[in-house]
Amino acid sequence: MVEFFYTGNIELTEGNIKALVAGSDFLCCEHLKAHCEEYLVDTVGLSNCIDYYKYGRVFNLKLLIKTAFEFLLSKFREFKEISDFDKLTEDELVEVVSCDRLNAENEDVVFEAVVHWVNADPDARK
Repeated sequence: MVEFFYTGNIELTEGNIKALVAGSDFLCCEHLKAHCEEYLVDTVGLSNCIDYYKYGRVFNLKLLIKTAFEFLLSKFREFKEISDFDKLTEDELVEVVSCDRLNAENEDVVFEAVVHWVNADPDARK
């Protein structure tokens, strides 16, 4: 981050991006935070969309939240392949399955996803 403050240049990688977002948020460096958000938005995929959605909510990264949520909606049919699908909170799951833009062939897909989510932690999700 010090190099960025002096040169305006920074190498963003998967390994340093979250620390840079947290640091830029702590130091109120909105330019760096926005730059990091652009990187995250460009790398949203099945393996990280839920993680990025949650991370975006922690640091108020509105574009990342929107992009990750839209990606989740568009790929919902593949919910079993989405990393951390089971880590959604009940409120987040309700938000996803109640969205009009949800890409599901029919209600059976949604029902199967909810059952899968419940069965991932049945004691906590009675």
